[in-house]
Amino acid sequence: MASGCPALASWDDRVVLHQTFPDQIGIASSCLLPQVDSSSFNANYPGGRVLYALPTAQQASRVRAKHLEADVDTCSGAFFLYRDAMEVMDCLTQYDMVAVDEISQLSQSDFERIIQMWETADKVPALVFAGDFWQLPGIGKKGEEPTKATDSPRWSMVYQIDLHQMWRCKDNVLKEKLQLLRTAKPSRSQLTNICRGHKAWSGHHEPTAWDLQQLYRSHPHTTIATCTRWAAAKVNDLAIFVLYATRKKRKLETVPVDWEANPDNYDQDNKNQLITGTPPKALEMPLYKGMRLHITRNVNKEADFINGMEATVEAYDAASKCIHAVTKTGRHLAIYPLTDYVEDCGYVTAYPLRPGYASTVHKLQGAELEHITIWLDRRGAKAAAYVAMSRVQHDTDYLLGGKLHRDHFTPVKLHRAKPYKGEFAAKRMGKDPLHSFALRFVCRSGGAKT
Repeated sequence: MASGCPALASWDDRVVLHQTFPDQIGIASSCLLPQVDSSSFNANYPGGRVLYALPTAQQASRVRAKHLEADVDTCSGAFFLYRDAMEVMDCLTQYDMVAVDEISQLSQSDFERIIQMWETADKVPALVFAGDFWQLPGIGKKGEEPTKATDSPRWSMVYQIDLHQMWRCKDNVLKEKLQLLRTAKPSRSQLTNICRGHKAWSGHHEPTAWDLQQLYRSHPHTTIATCTRWAAAKVNDLAIFVLYATRKKRKLETVPVDWEANPDNYDQDNKNQLITGTPPKALEMPLYKGMRLHITRNVNKEADFINGMEATVEAYDAASKCIHAVTKTGRHLAIYPLTDYVEDCGYVTAYPLRPGYASTVHKLQGAELEHITIWLDRRGAKAAAYVAMSRVQHDTDYLLGGKLHRDHFTPVKLHRAKPYKGEFAAKRMGKDPLHSFALRFVCRSGGAKT
């Protein structure tokens, strides 16, 4: 590999001599991309060019603020997954290093397309995937199981590195719980230990207004995580009622917001599939000053007007129907209604917003939270509890709501492709002195460095 970047020489010598690409596999709280940071940080200064690709625009915004010299985008934007492959096949030739986070969210087709683009660039960039397959899987097509990168025959090329050190988690008690929940259901005694001192409400499954009132008194900045859109919508309605209506705050307006946040658009008797044949209905949301919101569309990435970004309402202009809000990153936005066409349904006009007090665990994957309250409203939601609890740093930073059973803590069942049995297969490489990794195996040998 001729990257021209001396800072990446040690990485090149260990990985690219075998014409493979590394994949970092670690537990959810290990914060995988910081492992790549030292290489990318050093690469930027000698003249190397780095591309970070992340699953969500919100994650990309956080990384972009930290690494100003790197090119940071979502996987869809970085690899132009929305365009024909032949139009953009050569776009990786300009980079010395490409880092892709949350590989568990990549489908088989997206993974194979990235590898094709890397090969088109003559395998010059150091290509690094990071992720944990014990986290939530990606979202598949209607009625189909989502595919994974490990389903691809090309997964056998992967040079894997196991990560064992937790970076986000600062608490040994929480660490032990995460290690348990990652791969197994807890026993009854273990479940009792996980819940002891961590109940947001007890005796009933669904939260009440009184439950949320007590919760926000003790943890005003908590984020509530649920398994389903229906549960998130219920919590958001209760939160707005408790924080604003009961305190007789002045309502600015009732506005139509993101139709995907409206559970009435989904058929609960048909696996929550979108109801087709009629235009979806926007969610009617009361608007208050100081209210917490989440943006639901990528409108201007440079201004942090991106999907998933948290914002707070500042004002509402009735004449122009403009909502003035400030993002968590301090950017001031003017937000207007947008019209979308929903396939098989029709047109819908709404503000690209939703209430920001509760989200599904899928939307929180990759986030780092000050405090989280977890309502596991559905049994058997794979990895939901594990991923939600791994969003915080300390054991005191999470609460659990509702009546809980062992089935609420179901892990993901892995199905891995068989590794290629090459010359270096299953070779134990010991400890890496640079990053304190355990090198898992090198799956394919290959040509010399060019």
